Amino acid sequence: MTNPPRGHNADDNSNSKENPDGGGSQQQPFYPPSNHPEDRPEFGYQGSEQAAYGAYSNPGESSAQHNGQVSAQQEPGKINILEAISWGFATTFRNAKLWIVLGLIVFIGIIAAVAAQIAVIASIADPGTLEETGGELFSGTVSDVITLGIVLITLVLTPYFYRLAIFQVDDANTGWGYLWKDTPLLRAIGVMLAVSIVSGILYFVAVSPLGRAFSDGAPESNSFSASGIAMMLIGAVAMVAWSVLSMFMSWAAVSGQFGFGASMKTGWGIGWTNFAKLLLFAIVANLVVTVALLISFGLVLIVVVPAWSLVTAHMFRQAVPSTA
Repeated sequence: MTNPPRGHNADDNSNSKENPDGGGSQQQPFYPPSNHPEDRPEFGYQGSEQAAYGAYSNPGESSAQHNGQVSAQQEPGKINILEAISWGFATTFRNAKLWIVLGLIVFIGIIAAVAAQIAVIASIADPGTLEETGGELFSGTVSDVITLGIVLITLVLTPYFYRLAIFQVDDANTGWGYLWKDTPLLRAIGVMLAVSIVSGILYFVAVSPLGRAFSDGAPESNSFSASGIAMMLIGAVAMVAWSVLSMFMSWAAVSGQFGFGASMKTGWGIGWTNFAKLLLFAIVANLVVTVALLISFGLVLIVVVPAWSLVTAHMFRQAVPSTA
C-alpha cells in the first residue's frame, strides 16, 4: 500500500472518485513551500507592534525606522525631558565605575584649578611675594596662563566626554574603552568655538551699556538711559535664546553624523522644536544645581557633571536617533 501524495489523504481520493464533478470534500491544489514573506514563520511579527506587511517594505526607505533609527538628514524630533532625567541619573549610578569615577576626576580637576588661581591671587596680595617674583605683572601673567590652560584643556576634553555619553545611550555596555573612540575632535572644537564666539558677541551687547554707564566722565543722569536699558534687555534675551538654540550644536558635531554646517543646523532645529521645554529645563536645573552646590560645598558635582551630560545625550538621541 502506497502512501497518499503530499497535500491530500486517502479519504480525499474516495471522495473524488465518488463525486468527480467536484462535490463532497475537494482538497485544494498543493503548492510547494517558497521563500515568500508570507511563508516565513516570523511573518507579521517584527519584534514590536508593527504592521503585518512590514516584511514587504523597502529596506532602503523604512527598515531604519523599524530598528528605531532615522536618517541623519531627518528633521529633529520632540524630546521627553523627564524621561531623559530619569535615565541619566539612573545610568550614572548603574555604571558608577565609569561615570562616578569620571565625576570625581572632574571634581578634583576643578578644585586644583581653583586652588591654583587662589594661590596666584594670594601672591598678588602679598607684597613680599611680589618683590620675589618680579611684581604684579608677573603674577597677572601667571594667572592668565593658568586660565588659558584651563580653557584649552576643557575645549579638548569636552568632545570626548560628550561622545562617551552618546555611546552610553547607544550601548549599555559602554566602558573606559570607549573614551577616545570615534570622536571628530576638530569638527567638534570648531562648532564649540563658533558657539562661544556668538555667545561672546551677545554678552558684549548685553553688558556694554553698563560699561559706558560706569565709565569715568559719564554723566550720572545718563547712566541708565532708555536706549541703554533696551540694549541690555535685548542682549540678555538674545543670550538666553541662543543658549537654548545652541545647546545641541556641539552634540550634533560630536556624534559624527553631521558636518560643521549640518551640526549647527541640526542643533538649532532641536532647540527650536523644543524651545519652551528646554528653556524651562535650563532655568529649573540651574537653580537646583546652584542650591545643591551651596549645600554640598561642591561635592554634588561628582554626580551632577556626569548625570547632566547623560541627560543631554539622551535628549539628543531622542531627537536624532543613531544611524549605526
